[in-house]
Amino acid sequence: MKLKVAIAIVAAGMMISCRTADGGLRKAPAVAADLFQSTVYNGEPQEVELRVREDAPLVVTYFDSREALEQGTGGTIETPVEAGLYFVLVERPEGSGFAAGQDLVIEFCIERKALRITADSRQETLYDGSAKRVKAEADAPVLLSASYFPSAEARQAATRTDVQPEQRSAALRGFTRVEHSPKEPGTYYVTVYYPGDKNYLPASKEIEFTIKSRFQ
Repeated sequence: MKLKVAIAIVAAGMMISCRTADGGLRKAPAVAADLFQSTVYNGEPQEVELRVREDAPLVVTYFDSREALEQGTGGTIETPVEAGLYFVLVERPEGSGFAAGQDLVIEFCIERKALRITADSRQETLYDGSAKRVKAEADAPVLLSASYFPSAEARQAATRTDVQPEQRSAALRGFTRVEHSPKEPGTYYVTVYYPGDKNYLPASKEIEFTIKSRFQ
């Protein structure tokens, strides 16, 4: 089924006659491309790579599912930014002296980016009665969370139950998670984490955090 595309992307340039000596159309423009392409999310528009030897009219349309591609609905010529799997239709219509060519379909994957959390693995601060938080930064504009535990065993158990939720009660029996940033002196075992989203993979970092008494 011929897909309808409202807008064509046409290579800019001077008008040059592409007809043969007898007035006929030149053959369809040669377009080379890998039929599966991937890149990593970077917050910027990213387009499929096409190798075209001649200036020729091309229509490049991005669909967010194979079903949408087959139905010819929901396509856009806007270059995608968000991570995900796109199905890209490259059409070579007749125009500018070229004959029409066979369509290409490319699977284009923008993979989620690995998030890096930067923090000192051991941190200390002085007790003053106020809640204390560990210091950590991410290399992306995301909001980090932190879980504070009274022992390394409790933190390990919590990490294990993230993978196996059905074991949560048994693994955490006898341990208490500090639900808010702690105030009292002591050593806390902290996991700073980001759960991941459409564009970033989950990430975490472990920190040993000590609130020292003024009398220590």
